Amino acid sequence: MPKGKVAVLTDGGYRHATSLAEAFIAAGVRVLINNPADDSLAKAHPGMVEYAQFDLTSFAEADKLADFTAEKFGSADILVHTNNKPVIMSIEESDVRDVMGVIDFNAKTAYAATRAFGRVMGDCGGGVILYLSSIHAEKATGCAFSYSMAKSALRLLVREASMQYGPAGVRINLIEAGPSEGDDALFFQSAHSNLYNDMSEKNFVGGPVTGDDVAGLVTKLALDPVNSLTGACIRLDGGYIQYYIGRAKEEA
Repeated sequence: MPKGKVAVLTDGGYRHATSLAEAFIAAGVRVLINNPADDSLAKAHPGMVEYAQFDLTSFAEADKLADFTAEKFGSADILVHTNNKPVIMSIEESDVRDVMGVIDFNAKTAYAATRAFGRVMGDCGGGVILYLSSIHAEKATGCAFSYSMAKSALRLLVREASMQYGPAGVRINLIEAGPSEGDDALFFQSAHSNLYNDMSEKNFVGGPVTGDDVAGLVTKLALDPVNSLTGACIRLDGGYIQYYIGRAKEEA
C-alpha cells in the first residue's frame, strides 16, 4: 500500500480546484481529482496526481470512484466535496428537471460520495470529509434559488453524517465560502437584489474569497487533528453574511 496521505477532490471543475490540489501537494499529500478540467497538474507534479472520470450523481459511480481510489492508493484519507455550480433561474419560470439537476450536482453528489467513502474510511481507522459549500446556504441569492436549496441541504447532511461516521473516527465539516472574484458577473446577477453590487465593499477584508483562502482552510482542517470539530459549519466569507440584502432600485 502506498505511504502518505491521499486526498480526493470530487470535481476538478471547481474554480479553486487547482489551488486546493497544489496546497495538498505542497504538504506531501497525493491527490485524486475526479472530472479534471485538464491534465496540467499531473504533468507539473509527476507521481502526486491521479485523475478519474465518474458521475457522482449516480450512487453506482460514486462506489466506483471509491473502488478506483482503493485500487490506486489503498484508501483515501481526505475527501473534499467540490461540486459547486450555481444556475440562474427563477421560481416561477424554472423547469423541475432543471431544478433537480442543480440539486443533484450540488447536493446529491455529497450524499453519494459520503456514503461511498465514509464507511471505508471508518474501516481503515478514520479520515476527514469536507464539504465546500456557500454562504448561500443561509443567504438568498435573488437569482439562483435551486442552488441555495441544494447548499442548505448540506448543513444538515454534515450533522447527520457526523453522527453516523464520527464514532468510527471520520471527522466531517462544512465550509460556507463567500463570493469569489467574478461571481457577480458569472452567476449572481439579480433583478431583485443589489447584494452583489460592489461586493468587495460588503465584507470586513475589502475583497472576495481567494483560492488561497479556500486552500489554506481546507488543508488545515484536513491535516490537523481536531476531531472535536466534527459536525461544525465554518464560514469563510470575510463577514459578507452580515451584509443585509437591499432591494434593487427600479429605474426611473
